[in-house]
Amino acid sequence: MLFLYIVVAILLPLVIAFLQIGNDTTKAVGNAMKWAFMPIPVFSTCLGIYNIILRKLLTLIFIGDGTLETPDGPFADNVRYADGKSANGLKPFDPLIAGWMLLFLFFAIVFYWILLALIEGRFLSFCCRKIIGGRRGQGD
Repeated sequence: MLFLYIVVAILLPLVIAFLQIGNDTTKAVGNAMKWAFMPIPVFSTCLGIYNIILRKLLTLIFIGDGTLETPDGPFADNVRYADGKSANGLKPFDPLIAGWMLLFLFFAIVFYWILLALIEGRFLSFCCRKIIGGRRGQGD
């Protein structure tokens, strides 16, 4: 279990961060992997932290692939991107950097608290008994 936690929490976000740097094929694979694992809270947290750390590099990558546009190139001082972001790079909680990860983390917290309440309230076991047809082996 610890090995799985280490892979999902540390190695997988790091692999995805490196895939974002490569060519178009690796970016597509990294993007698909990112959205597939995003509902796992520890993954979205670690990927958001990696993206915040690498946000200057990701800004240059997003300029290179056309996601962001600059009028005078990526290294011009005091220019604004087409969508109003500063030339110093994207803000840490911008949707391209860690905004989506933060949003998924919030909804995962809400989802897991509801799931925990359903399990602790025995609602799920009640539904399973109704579907299966009563308690087996107890004379029902």
